[in-house]
Amino acid sequence: TLLSTKLFALFLHSILLSMSDFQITYISVISIRCFHNFFDTTLLLIKISDISGKFYISPYYFSRIFKDATNFTFVKYLNSLRVKESQKLLLNTNMKIKTMCKKVGFGSVSQYNRVFKK
Repeated sequence: TLLSTKLFALFLHSILLSMSDFQITYISVISIRCFHNFFDTTLLLIKISDISGKFYISPYYFSRIFKDATNFTFVKYLNSLRVKESQKLLLNTNMKIKTMCKKVGFGSVSQYNRVFKK
């Protein structure tokens, strides 16, 4: 999985380098769809610096591209994925909330509660 993740990142990076801003936005949308199909729950543990670093772009620039493509900030989008995954775990497992929070990428139960209420 690690090798395939790196290959995917290199592929997207090479595309981003040769594209206009309009094309980058289009590719961003495609890459988001690919994230859902390509990555497993490790996506939930990722940080913006991890992704931007893979593409050798700044976190600020990645954030701008991402927001243009999705109308969501990266953090809001990632938190929505985390909450959806946590809902599945709550319904289908007997996992403790603290364990579940860490598994889906929240730093603490209080952070999870704040995001979940939104």
